[in-house]
Amino acid sequence: MRAPLLRKEPYIATPFISPAGNFIISVFHPIFNDVGKYQGFIATSSYLQGDNILNRLPGKHYNSDGSYLYVVDQNK
Repeated sequence: MRAPLLRKEPYIATPFISPAGNFIISVFHPIFNDVGKYQGFIATSSYLQGDNILNRLPGKHYNSDGSYLYVVDQNK
């Protein structure tokens, strides 16, 4: 939780395994007030396995020009 506080910019955490054994990714986005002062951040976590939007996106590739869609991270 320190990285989003220190960076004060959008941040995607390295995927991790939760204590319950689920493979999870967390996404953070900073919140600034009207004068640009940092107020904190909002975050969401998503399961990377099972039925979820991240698993459905590659199958919804509507481009018909012969291009390909890949999902990669910094470790692959």
